Amino acid sequence: MAFVTRDKVRLYWRADGDEGKPPLLFLNSLGTDHAMWDAVMPLVMRDFRVLRMDTRGHGASDA
Repeated sequence: MAFVTRDKVRLYWRADGDEGKPPLLFLNSLGTDHAMWDAVMPLVMRDFRVLRMDTRGHGASDA
């Protein structure tokens, strides 16, 4: 698991796919986490490097 900490708040993030492809950021919806995008990852990663995160208070991120 990868985390970034800012102002004492720890946020979870992950990157999947080829670093040479253009980045595409996916954010979770209310009450979900980064895994809500798992089903589309194989399709999207054909053309993009996918960055996903759990927004504050969701998934592995701090509240």
